[in-house]
Amino acid sequence: MKTGAALGAKQTLRRLCPDWRLLAMVLPATFAVLLFDYAPMYGLTFSIRELDFTGGIWFSPLAQPWHQYYGFLSDVDFWKVMRNTVVIAGTKFLFAFPAPIILALLLNEVRVSWYKRTVQTISYLPHFVSWVIVVGLFNQLLSIDAGPVNQVLTRLGVQQTDFLGNPPWFVPLITVSHIWKEVGWGSIIYLAAISTVDPEQYEAATVDGAGKWRQVLHVTLPGIMPTITIILVLAIPGIINAGFDQVYNFLNPMVMGVGDVIDTYILRIGLEQGKYSLTTAVGFFNSVVSVTLVLTANWLSKKLGGSGIW
Repeated sequence: MKTGAALGAKQTLRRLCPDWRLLAMVLPATFAVLLFDYAPMYGLTFSIRELDFTGGIWFSPLAQPWHQYYGFLSDVDFWKVMRNTVVIAGTKFLFAFPAPIILALLLNEVRVSWYKRTVQTISYLPHFVSWVIVVGLFNQLLSIDAGPVNQVLTRLGVQQTDFLGNPPWFVPLITVSHIWKEVGWGSIIYLAAISTVDPEQYEAATVDGAGKWRQVLHVTLPGIMPTITIILVLAIPGIINAGFDQVYNFLNPMVMGVGDVIDTYILRIGLEQGKYSLTTAVGFFNSVVSVTLVLTANWLSKKLGGSGIW
């Protein structure tokens, strides 16, 4: 038989934590997040330390003065890299964010089921292809020597263009390849959101004489606006992240002036030149800007009548 003390402790536990079984199920995931997501954040102290390989992060001495590693803020090259990052990421965001919404709206109007499934499959399969393969494909297509695109231009009497080595073409190439790879995958979320719109609203709009365009404008878009808002808020921090895998594989010395972004700058300065503390400071600055952007986007979403994400 249980003693009175044991029963009292059990009742106290139930009173303080009525859902303790559910919380116990969450504990392993919570521990994993703390161990693998939060504990490594101690490495941010690297931005104010002198690297000592024998002591590691724990015993590397603090820099004197520590703020010397934030001198990159007065470096002209860093602000060129920052400008490239904002231009590339901003252009990708401007054109790539509405692309899956448009594709989802178009697919929603397709009534031939086999054709709709075929387009969906073809459009989202590139998402599973690595950027190394995608860049290799674009290199073959756009090669100035034997690329089919330049061969077609030659037959049309147009001068061949070095798309991969011409700086003005770098940002459009990054944007187009990103849209081609991700538009189908992104449209899946919006198609799911469209399927939740009440069909009676379409019937009422039809009775009122609204055509397809007005139904999309006044029924479909307002119906999926909460989903668009959430995706928008989550995508805003990406303005400071141009996509390392894509940019690094497209990058070459001829387009370095317009294609060198924060992530490639960190790779070049940190790993190739051994300035680990400096690049940690740059990464920390990048994280602060990202968090500021997402908080600002969430605040604006609430101000404009949206729900935000928290």
